[in-house]
Amino acid sequence: MLRRCALPLLVLLQACPAPPVTPDGGSTDGGASWRVVQRELPGALLSAWESDDGVLYAVGGSASRALVLRHDADGWWQMDPGTTRALWWVHGFSANDVYAVGAAGVVTHFDGTRWTVEREAGAATLFGVFGPSAETLVAVGGVVTSSAPKPVVLRRTAGGWSEVTALPATDTRPLFKVWGRSASDLFIVGERGLIGHGAPEALTFEASRRSDRLTTISGNATETVVVGGLQRPVMLRRVDGQWAPVEVPGAPQLLNGVAVNAQGQAVIVGLDGYLAEGPLDQLSQTAPVTDLGLHAVISTRAGFVAVGGDLVQTLGRGVVLARGALAAGAPRSWPHAGVGWDAGLDGGADAGRFDAGVPDGGVMDAGVADAGEGDAGAADAGAADAGSGDAGSDGGSDAGPSDGGTLGHGDDCSMEPSGCIANTTCWFVFGPFKSFCAATCTDVGECSAYGAGACCRLPGPQAMENVCLTASVCDGGGA
Repeated sequence: MLRRCALPLLVLLQACPAPPVTPDGGSTDGGASWRVVQRELPGALLSAWESDDGVLYAVGGSASRALVLRHDADGWWQMDPGTTRALWWVHGFSANDVYAVGAAGVVTHFDGTRWTVEREAGAATLFGVFGPSAETLVAVGGVVTSSAPKPVVLRRTAGGWSEVTALPATDTRPLFKVWGRSASDLFIVGERGLIGHGAPEALTFEASRRSDRLTTISGNATETVVVGGLQRPVMLRRVDGQWAPVEVPGAPQLLNGVAVNAQGQAVIVGLDGYLAEGPLDQLSQTAPVTDLGLHAVISTRAGFVAVGGDLVQTLGRGVVLARGALAAGAPRSWPHAGVGWDAGLDGGADAGRFDAGVPDGGVMDAGVADAGEGDAGAADAGAADAGSGDAGSDGGSDAGPSDGGTLGHGDDCSMEPSGCIANTTCWFVFGPFKSFCAATCTDVGECSAYGAGACCRLPGPQAMENVCLTASVCDGGGA
């Protein structure tokens, strides 16, 4: 198996059963404890956002589909975002003005009636989006490969989305999240301890004193907090302009999400249903109510909401947890279909609307994004973290340094990430915590070159594509 659970968490799961859940999803303790509100959704949920009037959006997906949920006074809705690309983050300005970003550089916008794709192009995944207003909206991401890593920062203007040069040309660290309090007071976090502060065009880089992946940044009016990690959890708090470590209770292998409400109460989440909450200097672990991975958590009017799913093997089984009032119920189909990107049929200037009413047949970016699904992702067990290979390749066919190498199918490439043979890429695998030469796959029948007992599955948490792995690696070994 690829997932490796920390023993203290397993013990906690056995010793502390979840609060009883009534058929309508309401906890018998009036919502004071965490409970499952949605489960077994057809894709993992990776982000959530709530408007000032209490309308909740949650986005995510799998390698072959996007997933968007909305909860309002009429209950739960499943929405068509106009794209099949998995959506990594969501941010809005009102219940009728919401943006989501994701794989293959997709940006889609909800106007109160339907979602319309504004951009979909390239191999880079957009992992985060934030802005004080629609006119100052910023999206960040990158290509998370060991052969050709690249950061991406986009800014939305009246003319559409344009790329911003935010990092020096020699700095190729992918970016994962952006958050802040004004257009000139933004924080961007990324690979190998990267923290940038200020406007994207004029970032000041602050010392995190960490080489770990920094996945998510959030806060309130006075607190700014970063979480991340891969083989160890990382949590940092900004105090007087400096970044100080925060003690993380329990033994999570990594942290994916963090939220801090107006009163200074924080929640952090990770794999295997990991939850901890309390004041930042007094966090305590909470008994998990699911064994699925949690990718994001937000502060809401009623409390907190966390979202996730199977982030390690299938990128499915989406789940929504809540502490505070949030009703359950089966999602209904939103009545308005999304509007897809037109694959550049008119040069891409029409904000994704169909040309002369002629649909584009479902062709997205005309093949620009390798392997069709973009790169792995935010806390994706990957890339250049601690010198390992990438957890989110562009499909292994990028004609880059990995083409023509000498390391064969399933070989350990931890020390030589650019040495894999053609049509394979060096993937970091969660479990053995090593990197192996592998190609993407949709079925185990494509993995005969990897020997008997090979598998076709995700290499780690939040990766978007399955890869072929040898039997020993599939079982969590690979030594």
